Amino acid sequence: MWRNLHKFNPEKNLAPYRTECPGSGFKTWIFAIAKNTAIDWLKKKKTVPFSSFENEKGENFLLAGLASLDPLPDEISCRLESRAKLALATESLSPRYKTFYRFIMTTSLIFERLPKGWVNLSILPKAVIAER
Repeated sequence: MWRNLHKFNPEKNLAPYRTECPGSGFKTWIFAIAKNTAIDWLKKKKTVPFSSFENEKGENFLLAGLASLDPLPDEISCRLESRAKLALATESLSPRYKTFYRFIMTTSLIFERLPKGWVNLSILPKAVIAER
C-alpha cells in the first residue's frame, strides 16, 4: 500500500469517501484498503485439518478439553420453572386467547402469516377441534 502511495489520486480515489469532516476521506480510503487486504489474507489462509491435532495414539487432545454441550443443572431448573410459569399464565387466559396461543405454539407459521392462518377456514376448525 505504501509503495503505491505515489499513485494515489485524491480526485479519483476520495470521491466516494467524501464526508463533512476534513481529512477523513483519506483515512476512510486507507481503512478500505486495509479491510480488503485483511479479507484477502483470510481467504488465502489455509485451514489446519482437525486430524493434525491427533497424537501418536490417535487421540485428539482438543476433543478432551471441549466442554459438554448438555445444559447445566441450573439451566434445566430455570427452563422447567419458566415452563411452569408459562403454563400457569396460559391457564389464566380466556378460552379464545388460549386457543390462539395453542394455535401459535403448534403451527410453524412465521409471525407475519399467523393472522392469515388464523382466519383461514381450513385451519381455524382444526384449531377449534384440537381445543375440544
